[in-house]
Amino acid sequence: MPLTRLLPFLAISTLAALPLSAQQSAQSIADLLKRPADPARMIGSGETKTGALADASLRLDDSSRVELWYFRGTAGQRVTVRQRSEDFDTFVHVGRQGGDEPDVQNDDADDDGVNSAAELTLPSDGVYVIIANAFDGDGRGAYTIALEIRDPAPGMSGPATPATVTLREAEPAQRLALGQRFGSQIDPRDPTMDDGTPFELWFVTVAAGDTLHFAVQSDEFPPAIHVGRQGSGSIYAEASDAARAAVRFIAQESGMYSVIVRSTRGTATGSYILELSKASAPR
Repeated sequence: MPLTRLLPFLAISTLAALPLSAQQSAQSIADLLKRPADPARMIGSGETKTGALADASLRLDDSSRVELWYFRGTAGQRVTVRQRSEDFDTFVHVGRQGGDEPDVQNDDADDDGVNSAAELTLPSDGVYVIIANAFDGDGRGAYTIALEIRDPAPGMSGPATPATVTLREAEPAQRLALGQRFGSQIDPRDPTMDDGTPFELWFVTVAAGDTLHFAVQSDEFPPAIHVGRQGSGSIYAEASDAARAAVRFIAQESGMYSVIVRSTRGTATGSYILELSKASAPR
C-alpha cells in the first residue's frame, strides 16, 4: 500500500485503539448550554426520564460524565429538577440554552448525599438545559431525571412594577431584621422592572405602630427605595435621590414588609448600603 494511503489508515486505527475517554473531548458547562436542543431528549412537567452515564458519554473538563435533557418554560414558572441514582453520586445543573453558566446547580438533596434537586424560578421564556452529571470522574451507571413545573408565584408574571413586586414570595435568604446596615450590589443578573431598571428585593418583619426608617445610599448609581406590605400589591412609602434615598413611616399593621432597592438611571448598576432601623416615635 502506498505510504500516502497508509498514513490515514494508521491514524484511524490508532484513534480506534485509544480508550473512549481519550477520544471524547472535554466540554465546559458553557459549551453544553450552547449545543442545539435534541427533540428526542425533551422532558415535560411531571415526567421522569431514565439515562445512564458511561465512558462514551459527554465529558466535562473535570473528567465527570454528563447527559443532556431539555424543557420549555416561561418566565416566572417555578421548576424543580431531581436527579437520582443508586450507582453514583449525582450533580445536576440547569441553565438557559445559549447561556454561559447554569442558573442553578445542586449535588446534595438528601441525607445520603447522593441524590440532587435543583430549584429555580425561570428568568425568561425559552428552552432550558438539564445537565445530568456525576459528582466526580468515576461516576458511571443508571440514573433518573424528574421534572416538576409549577405556575408562577404571585407577582412573578405580568408587568413588573414596585407594587406588583410586593406580591412576590419572601425568600429566606432575602429576609432581614431591623437594626441592620449592610452592603449589597445591583448587577445585570438581577431582575428588572418593566422600565428596564434592575432591582433587589428584601423583606423585614415589623410590629404595628413601629416608626421605621429605611435608607439606601450609593456612590455608583442614583438610588430609589420602595416599601410595601408583603403580599399587598401596593407601596406605602418611597423615595429617590442622587446619592441617598430615605423613607420614614409608621407601620399600620404587623407583618412582613417588602423593601425594593433600585436605580433611577436606566440599567445603571453598582454597590449600595441599605439601613433598616426602628426610629423613636414622634412626640
